[in-house]
Amino acid sequence: MKDILIIEDDKTLNNLMARHLRELGHLVKSALDWASAKEYLAASEPALIILDCRLPDMDGHNVIPELAPQYPVIVLTAYASVQNAVRAMKAGAAEYLTKPVNLDELELTVKRTLETDTLRREHQWYQRQQIRALGKNPLIGRSPALAEVHAFIDAVAAADITVLIQGESGVGKELVARQIHQRSARADRNLLEIDCSTLHSTLFESELFGHERGAFTGADRRKPGLVEGAEGGTLFLDEIGELDIALQAKLLRVLETGQFRRLGGTKDLRANVRISPPPTAIWSRCLARAGSARICISA
Repeated sequence: MKDILIIEDDKTLNNLMARHLRELGHLVKSALDWASAKEYLAASEPALIILDCRLPDMDGHNVIPELAPQYPVIVLTAYASVQNAVRAMKAGAAEYLTKPVNLDELELTVKRTLETDTLRREHQWYQRQQIRALGKNPLIGRSPALAEVHAFIDAVAAADITVLIQGESGVGKELVARQIHQRSARADRNLLEIDCSTLHSTLFESELFGHERGAFTGADRRKPGLVEGAEGGTLFLDEIGELDIALQAKLLRVLETGQFRRLGGTKDLRANVRISPPPTAIWSRCLARAGSARICISA
C-alpha cells in the first residue's frame, strides 16, 4: 500500500483512476490543478505522482524536473507522440501513459514504477554500504575485555535502544557502532555515520533535519536530511561534543519524542532511527533519562 498523488484536471478521469488504485489498496489523493497539488506536497510525501501534461495553471512538463529528483512521476497526455514521450522522459519522468487511460495498463505501470523505485533506492543503499565497508576491519581479537564488548554489543543490538558509546580516541567506537547495526534487526537498512566536527554549524541543522523550499537563500527545493536518510536504520554521530548546545537539544528531542521538523517546516515528522552517539556531559545525563544502554571501551 503506497501513497499516490494524481494531478489531473479532468475530474471524471481523475476519479476513475483514483477509485481503481484505491481498490488495489493504495492511498490516493487527487488534485485538479498544480496549485492544489503544491499545497498537498507541502505537507505530505507521496510514493508516486501521476501527472497530467496539460494543467489549467501549469504545463506539466515544466514541473517534472522539480518533482522527479524526489518522486517517481508517471506522465499522462492526450497527445500520443514520440516527441512528447521523449520530452517527458528527458525531464525526468519515470513512465508515460496516453489518454484514454486503460485501467489494466495503469495498474501495470504503477506497479512497475513503484518496484523500480524501490530497487533504485535499495541499489543506492548497497552501494553506500559497499563503499563504507572498503578498508574497514571488524572487531578482531580474543581478549577477555573484547569478549565482554562483544557480549554488550549482542545485548544492545537485540534491544533496539539508543546506545551511548564511550572510550578514548582510537579505541574503536565507530567499529562498535557498525557491529551494533549489523547484528540488529535494522541491519538491512541504512547506517549513516556523521562526523559532526566536519560540518559547519550554520549548515548542520539543514544537513541533519533537511529543509523546506524557501527556508533560506538558495533552498530552491525540499531536501530530506540525514535523519530521514537513516529511516529504519542507525545514525552514528561522531564528535557530537563539537556541536552547538542548541543543536544538541534538538537532537535530544528526536531521541525523546521520535519527532523532528525540517528547517523552515511546520509539520512534525516521525524518525524511526537508532542513535549511537559518543559521550558528552549533556548526552550522558539525558540518555539516562530517556532510557539507553552504555558501552565503555578502553585501549
